[in-house]
Amino acid sequence: MALVGRRFYARLFIIYFLDWLVIIATVAFAASTSIWVTPNTRPFSATDLSISFPFQTNSKVPSWLLVLWSIIIPGLAIAFLTLAMPSSTESYKRSFRSATGWKRRLYCLNTALLGLGLSYATALLITNGLKNLLGRPRPDLISRCDIDTARIEDFTIGPGSLLDWRVCKNRAVSGVSNALSESDVRDGFRSFPSGHASLSFAGLTYFAIFLAEFVFALPLPHLSRVTAPISAPLVAPEATSSADSHTAAAPPAALPSRREDRETPLPRFPIMAAILIVGIPIMIAMYIASTRYSDYRHHPFDIFGGAALGIASAVLGWRWYGAWTCASQAEGRVYTFMDKAKGNDDNEKYDGTVMAEEGGAPMGRAGRAV
Repeated sequence: MALVGRRFYARLFIIYFLDWLVIIATVAFAASTSIWVTPNTRPFSATDLSISFPFQTNSKVPSWLLVLWSIIIPGLAIAFLTLAMPSSTESYKRSFRSATGWKRRLYCLNTALLGLGLSYATALLITNGLKNLLGRPRPDLISRCDIDTARIEDFTIGPGSLLDWRVCKNRAVSGVSNALSESDVRDGFRSFPSGHASLSFAGLTYFAIFLAEFVFALPLPHLSRVTAPISAPLVAPEATSSADSHTAAAPPAALPSRREDRETPLPRFPIMAAILIVGIPIMIAMYIASTRYSDYRHHPFDIFGGAALGIASAVLGWRWYGAWTCASQAEGRVYTFMDKAKGNDDNEKYDGTVMAEEGGAPMGRAGRAV
């Protein structure tokens, strides 16, 4: 049985190692595209007031602070809460007392961080891809460009007096003192979508979902992986009257076989206070996104588009990985197959909702046997 357990853990390690490899490679590739990929440059009008805002040299939220708030702080908080937070469920309580229990917590930590990584990688890849593909001018493009009025006719495109980006004096080849580099001018065509908005909402929305589901056990519609509905009645059914005694009473709803699922779900924390705490990451993401408007880096549509992309990425990361972390609904999958790997030494019996019908093979992602 020990040999089976070692093989299982080796296979599990290889699977998740490959997952991490893909996510890290995706993040590295997506981040590098802002360096070696030349964005499309849409023609622009010198009289367009929407792109005539001043160029700000100092951002309220620089890139390093964005990474800190959107990925590092949520990752550290998830690691602490997953490994150190006590739980009301008996099997998770026992996880402090044995090596196998700590393996279970590490498994939950791995799935939670994989979900965060998938969310961030998805948002970053799509964001940088759209930035380079669409080439929409930023609100401060003309300030970056410093149009060479003597050469406007040479770089006029079509009858609408649109200008090619080469009309800009702020290029390294121009020899103008204190001029922006060519990469700074080209970056003026990376307006849609807002990277600060997409990445902040990707990381912090995922963290908010984690807090709601894992810490406070707030059931979020369409975000929880329910293995068995909780159907225990809150009150006993009323006795039937003698006049209705001929009517057969409806049989009670079948109860889930696991004891912990038969208990009436109660909030772990005052609901309104939990909602306020869960809302803090969202408010931070909203502030980060709003600074891109006040810094004249993005148009409102760019910010809303980036926020929508970030939220969608967070939901994808949670549904694909993170939802397996929640003890109340994914605990059956996590604890059952971990017990299978070590030969059921803890004598924990489950109803088998997360096991394959044939052979008792543990179920994998999306209900597939692993």
